[in-house]
Amino acid sequence: MTLLRSVVIFFLCFLPFLSLGRGQSEVSLKGLDKVTGRVYDLKVPVGKPIHFGTLEITAHHVDQSLDTEVPETTVFLEIKESKEGDCHTLFSSWMFASNPGISALEHPTYDVWVSSSKGY
Repeated sequence: MTLLRSVVIFFLCFLPFLSLGRGQSEVSLKGLDKVTGRVYDLKVPVGKPIHFGTLEITAHHVDQSLDTEVPETTVFLEIKESKEGDCHTLFSSWMFASNPGISALEHPTYDVWVSSSKGY
């Protein structure tokens, strides 16, 4: 009885922290090269880095809201820049497709924002 009660309490306490959205295997980003004015479509597989100019972009986690909710794609991105053999992290946070201004990459040459995600 106490084991059952412990399991129930565990799920009641930690259920709000579990992701209720659908995990995705790929995210679509848009990348703007401010020097040329060109916008690029970037397909980023979860967990695998891609390169965009001097940037290395890795999507660590992607969630797409459920069909019954307001459509939203959220992505945990890590963006690093490599210059002359030196690599440093520029951005490591969540980005939201519906409002890219909430959490944005600040870079003099590039803009990156979330477009959408793709399921398994």
